[in-house]
Amino acid sequence: LEVAKKMKQFNIDRRTEPVIAIGGGVCLDVVGLASALFRRRTPYIRVPTTALSYVDASVGAKNGCNFGGSKNRLGTYVPPCAALLDCEFFATQESRDVANGIAEMAKMAIMKSEELFCL
Repeated sequence: LEVAKKMKQFNIDRRTEPVIAIGGGVCLDVVGLASALFRRRTPYIRVPTTALSYVDASVGAKNGCNFGGSKNRLGTYVPPCAALLDCEFFATQESRDVANGIAEMAKMAIMKSEELFCL
């Protein structure tokens, strides 16, 4: 709700001013949920900064947030109006975190696309 409060403070015009979310998966999910709820769907742009969020942001439409001690109890299926992907952010991460992102890509390839899996 804090994100929605800030959107109200800035008097966001939901038709012409998308919200820009820059960060990892939790940040992108929180802003995505707030944007979906604020004035019944304010557009937002995802700018992922981690390898894992890079994968999710590039293909995902869901936003899930923990609530009441349980994982992903609040959420929506509202895609961003854009996702700005810059792999330069990978240079700021530990190699283990980049490997987690690559594993997520492999998982999606196995499940969704023979063509992607064969790359």
